[in-house]
Amino acid sequence: MKLTRRFWGVVTLAILSGAGAVAFERPALLVAAVGPLAWLVSRQYAFVRAAGIAVSGLDVEFTPERRTTPAGKPLSVTVSAKLPRPVSAVVRIEPDVPVGAAADAESTMLLESPATDGSLSFDVTWRVAGRYELPPARVVVEDAAGLFSVETTMGDSVVVDVDPARATDVLVRGGRSDRFVPLGISKPWLAGQGTEVADIREYKPGDPTNHIEWKATARRGSLHIREFEAETNPSVMVVFDARARLSAGETGGTKLAYLREVALSFLQRSRNVSEPLGLTVVSDDGRPTMLEPGSAASHYKQVREQLFEAGSESGSQTSQSRRSPGSARAAALALETEQSAFARQLEPFFQARAPYASAVANDPLYRAIVRHGSVAGGDSLTVICTDDADRTALVEAVTAARRFGSRVLVFLTPTARFDGRLTQDRLDEFERVRAQLAGMPNVWAYEVAPGHSIGTSEGEGDTEPQSAVGQHSTAGRGDADTETNVAEVQ
Repeated sequence: MKLTRRFWGVVTLAILSGAGAVAFERPALLVAAVGPLAWLVSRQYAFVRAAGIAVSGLDVEFTPERRTTPAGKPLSVTVSAKLPRPVSAVVRIEPDVPVGAAADAESTMLLESPATDGSLSFDVTWRVAGRYELPPARVVVEDAAGLFSVETTMGDSVVVDVDPARATDVLVRGGRSDRFVPLGISKPWLAGQGTEVADIREYKPGDPTNHIEWKATARRGSLHIREFEAETNPSVMVVFDARARLSAGETGGTKLAYLREVALSFLQRSRNVSEPLGLTVVSDDGRPTMLEPGSAASHYKQVREQLFEAGSESGSQTSQSRRSPGSARAAALALETEQSAFARQLEPFFQARAPYASAVANDPLYRAIVRHGSVAGGDSLTVICTDDADRTALVEAVTAARRFGSRVLVFLTPTARFDGRLTQDRLDEFERVRAQLAGMPNVWAYEVAPGHSIGTSEGEGDTEPQSAVGQHSTAGRGDADTETNVAEVQ
């Protein structure tokens, strides 16, 4: 129990009255001293009883509008409180704002006799994705006269999952001569050797000539072929790059946010057709998170959770067990002074290959692809979601992926569209890399771009309307029955 300033003020008055009675020999002042002290004792007795009822019987409950919310979107939280019966004290309930969150205003609920229940609502907003707790409320029971108070916390903590902000204007295209289309409309990457036409794409060396689409060839000025829907559903292995460099940009407008929508579309499709789906998440520390292919509902849920959690933490340290380019150079330098037969045999290899091979072998994406290949089946479809920041390592990673799967799909976010320095020259450089990848056998490479960045450079006027982009709901990450309505890629 806490004694307030008002309590000490009354005590001081009683002491001064008693001292005056002695000093001035005025017995009447003793009455002025004893009276306030007796009043304090009676108030304290009544408060102890009321506080006991309030602390033991008060029920505080938090009810968030939803258990999952996007970052940056306010979440309405209702706090309700109920007493078993009226008490001769003031009960003040103060909800605590969670760490990392901002409330729209300070909220306080008062229960004063004869009231026994009440509720209040307030909005909480998180800017960073993650899992947070709404902590118990601070409860203060105060004497009506302001003499005493008791403070405690009440209510169970409530966990809220904050998902990364979603990108809603995701456009995809397969080349400069193609139009951008909203994610979910274009579907050549899942084409196989079935009987139904899936899409029309530019001819590549090795494609069957009997699939040439002559009308499209005449219209576009270059050879194009028909692709057909696959008759079987191979397992899909998604390699999702969640390194820190992909988190640059505005909330909901990062490379990571756009690539996540692509990965989610494959998840949605695999779930719809009960297709095995695996996931490899690339991180800066070179130790990827892997989920082997599965088709159970719980597995799809786990994949979705991993995609939302990917990139939520930054600043991870590089694994000390990983060999760096610097250590490779140090090894080569040591061999220069080593005179053994073993060193003489290895010296040409280090001189010719060490700098390039070490740099590529230590790239987190390349390492993840190699590890991912150990669980990918021969008929699997490998989907790589990354950017074009390190083009040398990207080409080597895609080359490695070809050895583990029958087809490789690469979805790239151009750095030029996300760093505020969009120029035609930089887009041309990106297109050269994308075309190089697309020219590999059994590799399809696509550009993933924000709708608001399209039409600002030469050659991009032929674009699907942005309004056609599929809308997304924000269903709970853990609710398998209310899965996010991602536009299905088929």
